[in-house]
Amino acid sequence: MLRLIKLLWSTFVLVTPLLGVWLSSSLASYVGGPRWAAIAAGALLFPVLPVLWEARATHRSRKKNARRAQQGKAEKKRWGRATDRLIARTLTVNLGFLAVLVGLFPAATFPALSTRGAWFLDDNPAPYAAPARRAVFAVAEKLEWLYGLTHDNPFTGQRESEDTGPQDPTPPPPPPVKRPAPEDQPAPALDRRPAWPLPAEIDARAQNVPASSEASIAALGAHLKTIQPAFARIKVMHDWVADHIAYDWPSVEDRSYMTKQSAQQVFATRRGVCSGYSNLMVALGKVTGDRIVYVAGDARDENGGVDAAGHAWNAVEVDDHWYLLDVTWDGGKQIGREDGPYRTTYFMAPPAAFGLDHFPDQPKWQLVSPPLSRGAFLRQPTLRPEFVAEGLSLISPDTGLGLAQKSARIAIGNPQGRYLLGKISPEQGGPERDCRVTPGRRVFVDCDVDRGRSRVRLFSHDKPAGRFGFVGTVFLERR
Repeated sequence: MLRLIKLLWSTFVLVTPLLGVWLSSSLASYVGGPRWAAIAAGALLFPVLPVLWEARATHRSRKKNARRAQQGKAEKKRWGRATDRLIARTLTVNLGFLAVLVGLFPAATFPALSTRGAWFLDDNPAPYAAPARRAVFAVAEKLEWLYGLTHDNPFTGQRESEDTGPQDPTPPPPPPVKRPAPEDQPAPALDRRPAWPLPAEIDARAQNVPASSEASIAALGAHLKTIQPAFARIKVMHDWVADHIAYDWPSVEDRSYMTKQSAQQVFATRRGVCSGYSNLMVALGKVTGDRIVYVAGDARDENGGVDAAGHAWNAVEVDDHWYLLDVTWDGGKQIGREDGPYRTTYFMAPPAAFGLDHFPDQPKWQLVSPPLSRGAFLRQPTLRPEFVAEGLSLISPDTGLGLAQKSARIAIGNPQGRYLLGKISPEQGGPERDCRVTPGRRVFVDCDVDRGRSRVRLFSHDKPAGRFGFVGTVFLERR
């Protein structure tokens, strides 16, 4: 038993300095800072600072004992052996360093470890690299509780509905998605699961609701209930909310949105934020007889970061299958900012596309099996659902960050023959430049890369000229 205790103690002593170096270097890699500085700090923490501390304490002890000898007093012995004192000082310094790092960067600790914790294995071709990388990230996953301590999603508590969906941890996923009909063909009738994405056109039935039917949620729901079949009804409901409710930026800026997101308030004022949109969809579904559930979680921005404010959206059951929709992000009307376009990007999007930038608090609402861990979600490339909708696939780099020399090549599968543009800009500031694009069924985007971290924004269009739509960001790092 004593040997086991000694072994555990020795392991703890050895691991603590390594944790400090791991966390500091991962944080540096996560924000694009110099990892050499973090590694140098690790060397300073062990053994430089503990040795200097012990040397200083030894010097002071000798001086004090010299004075005591002059005064005729007995020598005062120091506690423990020199190795014991050195170990204690090492632990004190490194535990303090870890506490300071977590205290200074509480929100970034878990994302840094779960995305860049294996930076030292980047581009390592050795057979052990892949399993080692998985092991590192498995350890990082155990620290997700840090994320929970620093991310309190306010929208979780704004759910009005008590319906939490099926009790089974994995709701039946929707059937495979169909590709949209060619532009020269009429849009498919919504008598079954619609093609995705549908044309970005608001259904006329959502714009021509009689005024008497817009007097209350009950009246609107009763009007929508007459629309058959269910897929068409959900689309009209989605479109009505997207077309009549404006995103309330002033309430976000003064944080008054916390008390204004009931379905009734949002319906009456025609303004709200994501939780209000989602509550209104749930309330309308109760009237129409459609099972719509409020889902809370996190959302990623185009930089790959998670919005600390949290997010809310919906899941809807049709014909015994569950689908995901985000009316907030599909709607374009805004208060306090310029209106954006109406979209159908998040209307019953395939779970794999929806999950590129949405991560629910309850894993079952990913509608994929097995569900992604939060770390795996953060390690995904920072792509938009449109990237998937247009048949594109990122071949390399296959994670959220690729390593580069003076130039870098991004390879993209392009079976539909889309036209792509790439624009690179250094994160530390500088002009955005065009990348060279080689078209084809496999597109190559070649960019000249500055030192440090850069982002490459990708744009797609079905024609060689015109307005190209943003489809995702690839990050490159030149060391």
